[in-house]
Amino acid sequence: MRLNAYLARAGVASRRGADELIKAGRVTVNGEPGQLNTFVQARDRIEVDVEGRPGDAALQTLAKGVELEDGLTAPATVRRLAPSRLELTLHEGRNRQVKRMLEAVGHPVRRLHRGRYAGLTLEGLEPGAWRELEPSEVKRLRSA
Repeated sequence: MRLNAYLARAGVASRRGADELIKAGRVTVNGEPGQLNTFVQARDRIEVDVEGRPGDAALQTLAKGVELEDGLTAPATVRRLAPSRLELTLHEGRNRQVKRMLEAVGHPVRRLHRGRYAGLTLEGLEPGAWRELEPSEVKRLRSA
């Protein structure tokens, strides 16, 4: 199967979008740069990365604060969970802030998970489930 079709089936991008990733040199097949005419098999190792692995400089920038179009963000606590996974703890909540911060340092967000918000967690909830807030939680949110 052609590399662009493989990437499209994997949900990485459309076939035309995959062509752009390949041309930009962001796709490797078994450690070698992929080409538009590359054919892949199930046993091949295909990786898509140039923007996916933030370096130490990007993490330091996030930790100090990032200049966005609406001003400098407050410093964030940044922790690397895996080569292309980060955990950010913010102390302000601007519109689409995490996505804008990471895009500003050259690493667009592919997937975002908010594990906690204003002290509320998802603990004990299945994906897509919800629950009523406890009166003490409502009181704490209103006082914040």
